[in-house]
Amino acid sequence: MEQVGLAAIDAGAMRLAASIVVAVKSQFPDSRRAARLVVVFLEAVGEAEGADAEVDAGLATAPDAALLLKRRVAGFKTAGKAGEALDSLREYCDTFQADGDAWGELREGFTGAGRPAAAAFCAEEGVLHAPACAATHTAAGEAHYTAGAIVAAARHFEAAIALSGGEDVRALYGVCCCSAAAGGGGGGGSSSSGKKKGGGGGEVAAGGEAPPDPVPGLAMKMLLQKYREEAPPGLVPFLEAALAGMVER
Repeated sequence: MEQVGLAAIDAGAMRLAASIVVAVKSQFPDSRRAARLVVVFLEAVGEAEGADAEVDAGLATAPDAALLLKRRVAGFKTAGKAGEALDSLREYCDTFQADGDAWGELREGFTGAGRPAAAAFCAEEGVLHAPACAATHTAAGEAHYTAGAIVAAARHFEAAIALSGGEDVRALYGVCCCSAAAGGGGGGGSSSSGKKKGGGGGEVAAGGEAPPDPVPGLAMKMLLQKYREEAPPGLVPFLEAALAGMVER
């Protein structure tokens, strides 16, 4: 019945949903799922204050109720209270650290709030929960790139390319951007140890010559190939010009 009630809410059948909500709540007055259903219904009919009161009442008796904690975050977001939503989601992740989806949402929240270092931390948590997922590595690469950690970003982009078989276009672009940002060194940069990064993150002695990193060049070729095969022909010259600009940098 709970699922039928949620489906009725999604379909806009509020009279049917109301009857189901009342029946479920009456049958299971202490159920956290029933409380969540009530909150979802109240939010759907625009009773934000009533939904907040229901969440607060449920958390007063069960402060570890994950479903209600998530609804509180959703309530803040619906009300346009981004700061409160971010704080509530951070508290949720502190308690339920195995929720990879929540870490991803927290990463997006920190990104929107202009906190790239915190977003990168959340992205790493997402990778821990799904290490074989190309999308999580791409998200981590973007978060690290925004935070200025070019080497870490390049490693995640390269992992995404490997895991996706070269199909992750965002990761292909990411490798090219990292190479351009590092002066063509494939995500390198000086370190405090007096050594410099070589291609692919390897170190060479200061004053030595780092071996060229083949990954950015391969990424560029793969991007051009995909555009020539799948994109409208008019886009290919723009991509060639963009990639040429990256090489010149």
